[in-house]
Amino acid sequence: MSNKLKEIRKSMNLNQKEFAEKIGIKQSYYSGIESGKKPINVKVTDALWKMGVSFDWFYEGKGNIFTNPFSNIANSDILGYKSHTDNMDANKSELIERHKEFFSEYFNGMSFLPSNYEYQQIRYYEKLSLKENEKLVQTFLEELEEVYNSNISLSSIIHYYGGPDFMIEKFKELKPFPLYWKEILFEFNSDTHKLDDPKLKEILYILHIKEITRHWTRQIINSIEYMERYKDMIQDHILEKNEGVK
Repeated sequence: MSNKLKEIRKSMNLNQKEFAEKIGIKQSYYSGIESGKKPINVKVTDALWKMGVSFDWFYEGKGNIFTNPFSNIANSDILGYKSHTDNMDANKSELIERHKEFFSEYFNGMSFLPSNYEYQQIRYYEKLSLKENEKLVQTFLEELEEVYNSNISLSSIIHYYGGPDFMIEKFKELKPFPLYWKEILFEFNSDTHKLDDPKLKEILYILHIKEITRHWTRQIINSIEYMERYKDMIQDHILEKNEGVK
Protein backbone atom coordinates (compact mmCIF):
# COMPACT_ATOMS: atom_id res chain seq x y z
CA MET A 1 0.00 0.00 0.00
CA SER A 2 2.90 2.40 0.65
CA ASN A 3 3.89 2.13 -3.02
CA LYS A 4 0.34 3.04 -3.99
CA LEU A 5 0.51 6.25 -1.94
CA LYS A 6 3.82 7.15 -3.55
CA GLU A 7 2.30 6.60 -6.98
CA ILE A 8 -0.67 8.84 -6.13
CA ARG A 9 1.64 11.55 -4.80
CA LYS A 10 3.86 11.51 -7.89
CA SER A 11 0.85 11.58 -10.22
CA MET A 12 -0.12 14.87 -8.54
CA ASN A 13 3.46 16.23 -8.81
CA LEU A 14 3.69 16.82 -5.06
CA ASN A 15 6.57 16.29 -2.65
CA GLN A 16 6.03 14.44 0.65
CA LYS A 17 5.41 17.63 2.63
CA GLU A 18 2.81 18.93 0.18
CA PHE A 19 1.03 15.59 -0.09
CA ALA A 20 0.99 15.12 3.70
CA GLU A 21 -0.71 18.50 4.00
CA LYS A 22 -3.29 17.47 1.38
CA ILE A 23 -4.33 14.41 3.36
CA GLY A 24 -4.10 16.17 6.74
CA ILE A 25 -1.22 14.39 8.47
CA LYS A 26 2.32 15.31 9.53
CA GLN A 27 5.12 14.89 7.01
CA SER A 28 7.06 12.66 9.43
CA TYR A 29 4.12 10.25 9.69
CA TYR A 30 3.58 10.25 5.93
CA SER A 31 7.27 9.57 5.34
CA GLY A 32 6.91 6.57 7.66
CA ILE A 33 3.99 5.29 5.57
CA GLU A 34 5.96 5.49 2.32
CA SER A 35 8.89 3.65 3.91
CA GLY A 36 6.57 0.94 5.27
CA LYS A 37 7.25 1.80 8.92
CA LYS A 38 3.86 3.36 9.67
CA PRO A 39 0.36 1.95 9.01
CA ILE A 40 -2.18 3.56 6.71
CA ASN A 41 -4.99 4.59 9.05
CA VAL A 42 -8.64 5.47 8.44
CA LYS A 43 -7.90 9.20 8.33
CA VAL A 44 -5.54 8.65 5.40
CA THR A 45 -7.86 6.37 3.41
CA ASP A 46 -10.82 8.70 3.93
CA ALA A 47 -8.71 11.57 2.55
CA LEU A 48 -7.80 9.45 -0.47
CA TRP A 49 -11.45 8.71 -1.29
CA LYS A 50 -12.30 12.39 -0.92
CA MET A 51 -9.58 13.37 -3.37
CA GLY A 52 -11.02 10.90 -5.88
CA VAL A 53 -8.70 7.90 -5.59
CA SER A 54 -10.32 4.77 -6.98
CA PHE A 55 -11.09 2.15 -4.31
CA ASP A 56 -10.77 -0.63 -6.90
CA TRP A 57 -7.36 0.64 -8.04
CA PHE A 58 -6.06 1.12 -4.50
CA TYR A 59 -7.02 -2.32 -3.16
CA GLU A 60 -7.30 -4.49 -6.26
CA GLY A 61 -5.12 -2.76 -8.86
CA LYS A 62 -8.04 -2.36 -11.27
CA GLY A 63 -8.62 0.66 -13.53
CA ASN A 64 -7.11 4.12 -13.10
CA ILE A 65 -5.78 5.85 -10.00
CA PHE A 66 -8.63 8.36 -9.94
CA THR A 67 -12.32 7.67 -10.45
CA ASN A 68 -13.96 8.93 -13.66
CA PRO A 69 -15.58 12.07 -12.20
CA PHE A 70 -12.07 13.47 -11.67
CA SER A 71 -10.67 12.72 -15.12
CA ASN A 72 -11.08 16.32 -16.31
CA ILE A 73 -10.36 18.09 -13.01
CA ALA A 74 -7.04 19.77 -12.28
CA ASN A 75 -4.97 18.12 -9.54
CA SER A 76 -5.11 21.30 -7.46
CA ASP A 77 -8.93 21.06 -7.37
CA ILE A 78 -9.22 17.33 -6.58
CA LEU A 79 -9.64 17.74 -2.83
CA GLY A 80 -12.51 20.14 -3.35
CA TYR A 81 -14.52 17.64 -5.34
CA LYS A 82 -16.54 15.35 -3.09
CA SER A 83 -19.62 14.32 -5.03
CA HIS A 84 -18.49 10.71 -5.34
CA THR A 85 -18.76 10.29 -1.57
CA ASP A 86 -22.48 11.09 -1.74
CA ASN A 87 -23.34 7.95 -3.68
CA MET A 88 -22.08 5.05 -1.59
CA ASP A 89 -25.29 3.00 -1.28
CA ALA A 90 -23.91 0.27 -3.54
CA ASN A 91 -21.11 -0.35 -1.05
CA LYS A 92 -23.27 -0.59 2.05
CA SER A 93 -23.42 -3.72 4.19
CA GLU A 94 -26.79 -4.81 5.55
CA LEU A 95 -25.02 -6.50 8.44
CA ILE A 96 -23.34 -3.25 9.48
CA GLU A 97 -26.36 -1.06 8.83
CA ARG A 98 -28.40 -3.23 11.21
CA HIS A 99 -25.92 -2.50 14.01
CA LYS A 100 -25.20 1.20 13.46
CA GLU A 101 -25.68 2.04 17.11
CA PHE A 102 -23.17 -0.60 18.18
CA PHE A 103 -20.57 0.56 15.63
CA SER A 104 -20.89 4.16 16.74
CA GLU A 105 -19.94 3.06 20.25
CA TYR A 106 -17.36 0.46 19.16
CA PHE A 107 -15.44 2.98 17.03
CA ASN A 108 -15.70 5.77 19.62
CA GLY A 109 -18.25 7.82 17.72
CA MET A 110 -16.33 7.76 14.44
CA SER A 111 -18.44 8.17 11.32
CA PHE A 112 -18.39 4.58 10.06
CA LEU A 113 -18.98 4.88 6.30
CA PRO A 114 -18.68 2.48 3.34
CA SER A 115 -15.50 4.34 2.38
CA ASN A 116 -13.75 3.14 5.56
CA TYR A 117 -11.26 0.32 5.14
CA GLU A 118 -12.73 -1.61 8.08
CA TYR A 119 -16.21 -1.30 6.58
CA GLN A 120 -15.01 -2.89 3.34
CA GLN A 121 -13.20 -5.63 5.25
CA ILE A 122 -16.41 -6.53 7.06
CA ARG A 123 -18.26 -6.62 3.74
CA TYR A 124 -15.70 -9.13 2.46
CA TYR A 125 -15.95 -11.51 5.44
CA GLU A 126 -19.73 -11.08 5.51
CA LYS A 127 -19.88 -13.09 2.28
CA LEU A 128 -18.29 -16.09 4.01
CA SER A 129 -20.17 -18.52 6.23
CA LEU A 130 -19.73 -18.54 10.00
CA LYS A 131 -17.87 -21.85 9.70
CA GLU A 132 -15.48 -20.43 7.10
CA ASN A 133 -14.78 -17.44 9.31
CA GLU A 134 -14.15 -19.72 12.28
CA LYS A 135 -11.47 -21.52 10.25
CA LEU A 136 -9.89 -18.17 9.39
CA VAL A 137 -9.81 -17.26 13.08
CA GLN A 138 -7.73 -20.33 13.82
CA THR A 139 -5.37 -19.61 10.93
CA PHE A 140 -4.89 -15.95 11.89
CA LEU A 141 -4.41 -16.85 15.56
CA GLU A 142 -1.61 -19.25 14.64
CA GLU A 143 0.05 -16.51 12.59
CA LEU A 144 -0.30 -14.06 15.48
CA GLU A 145 1.17 -16.51 17.98
CA GLU A 146 4.17 -17.07 15.70
CA VAL A 147 4.78 -13.33 15.31
CA TYR A 148 4.29 -12.69 19.03
CA ASN A 149 6.70 -15.49 20.00
CA SER A 150 9.28 -14.00 17.62
CA ASN A 151 8.96 -10.78 19.61
CA ILE A 152 9.47 -12.72 22.83
CA SER A 153 12.72 -14.14 21.40
CA LEU A 154 13.97 -10.73 20.27
CA SER A 155 13.01 -9.12 23.57
CA SER A 156 14.88 -11.87 25.48
CA ILE A 157 17.99 -11.30 23.36
CA ILE A 158 17.88 -7.56 23.99
CA HIS A 159 17.54 -8.04 27.74
CA TYR A 160 20.18 -10.78 27.87
CA TYR A 161 22.89 -8.85 26.03
CA GLY A 162 21.84 -5.47 27.36
CA GLY A 163 22.19 -2.08 25.75
CA PRO A 164 20.97 1.50 26.15
CA ASP A 165 18.47 1.90 29.01
CA PHE A 166 15.89 3.46 26.69
CA MET A 167 16.04 0.40 24.42
CA ILE A 168 15.62 -2.00 27.34
CA GLU A 169 12.63 0.05 28.46
CA LYS A 170 11.10 0.18 24.97
CA PHE A 171 11.30 -3.57 24.38
CA LYS A 172 10.07 -5.00 27.66
CA GLU A 173 10.13 -8.74 28.24
CA LEU A 174 6.82 -10.27 27.23
CA LYS A 175 4.58 -12.76 28.98
CA PRO A 176 3.82 -16.15 27.34
CA PHE A 177 1.31 -15.94 24.50
CA PRO A 178 -1.53 -17.83 26.32
CA LEU A 179 -1.46 -15.31 29.17
CA TYR A 180 -1.21 -12.35 26.80
CA TRP A 181 -4.09 -13.58 24.64
CA LYS A 182 -6.26 -14.29 27.66
CA GLU A 183 -6.12 -10.57 28.51
CA ILE A 184 -6.74 -9.50 24.90
CA LEU A 185 -9.72 -11.83 24.59
CA PHE A 186 -11.18 -10.52 27.85
CA GLU A 187 -10.94 -6.93 26.53
CA PHE A 188 -12.48 -7.90 23.20
CA ASN A 189 -15.41 -9.68 24.86
CA SER A 190 -15.95 -6.65 27.10
CA ASP A 191 -16.08 -4.35 24.07
CA THR A 192 -18.48 -6.59 22.14
CA HIS A 193 -20.70 -7.99 24.91
CA LYS A 194 -23.67 -5.94 23.64
CA LEU A 195 -23.39 -7.45 20.17
CA ASP A 196 -25.93 -10.24 19.67
CA ASP A 197 -24.92 -11.22 16.11
CA PRO A 198 -22.45 -14.16 16.27
CA LYS A 199 -21.29 -13.73 12.67
CA LEU A 200 -20.50 -10.05 13.05
CA LYS A 201 -18.71 -10.72 16.32
CA GLU A 202 -16.63 -13.41 14.58
CA ILE A 203 -15.73 -10.94 11.82
CA LEU A 204 -14.71 -8.26 14.32
CA TYR A 205 -12.61 -10.90 16.07
CA ILE A 206 -10.80 -11.60 12.79
CA LEU A 207 -10.12 -7.89 12.23
CA HIS A 208 -8.92 -7.57 15.82
CA ILE A 209 -6.47 -10.45 15.41
CA LYS A 210 -5.17 -9.08 12.10
CA GLU A 211 -4.62 -5.60 13.57
CA ILE A 212 -2.69 -7.01 16.55
CA THR A 213 -0.60 -9.16 14.19
CA ARG A 214 0.30 -6.00 12.22
CA HIS A 215 1.32 -4.34 15.49
CA TRP A 216 3.65 -7.15 16.54
CA THR A 217 5.08 -7.42 13.02
CA ARG A 218 6.02 -3.74 13.24
CA GLN A 219 7.57 -4.45 16.64
CA ILE A 220 9.85 -7.07 15.08
CA ILE A 221 11.02 -4.51 12.52
CA ASN A 222 11.55 -1.93 15.27
CA SER A 223 13.54 -4.37 17.41
CA ILE A 224 15.87 -5.29 14.56
CA GLU A 225 16.33 -1.63 13.59
CA TYR A 226 17.20 -0.67 17.18
CA MET A 227 19.67 -3.55 17.50
CA GLU A 228 21.33 -2.47 14.27
CA ARG A 229 21.33 1.23 15.13
CA TYR A 230 22.80 0.77 18.60
CA LYS A 231 25.00 -2.26 17.91
CA ASP A 232 28.13 -0.41 19.08
CA MET A 233 26.55 0.47 22.43
CA ILE A 234 25.32 -3.12 22.81
CA GLN A 235 28.79 -4.43 22.01
CA ASP A 236 30.34 -2.13 24.64
CA HIS A 237 27.78 -3.35 27.17
CA ILE A 238 28.63 -6.99 26.39
CA LEU A 239 32.35 -6.32 26.81
CA GLU A 240 31.77 -4.61 30.15
CA LYS A 241 29.56 -7.47 31.25
CA ASN A 242 32.21 -10.06 30.35
CA GLU A 243 34.92 -8.09 32.13
CA GLY A 244 32.76 -8.06 35.23
CA VAL A 245 32.44 -11.87 35.07
CA LYS A 246 36.22 -12.27 34.95
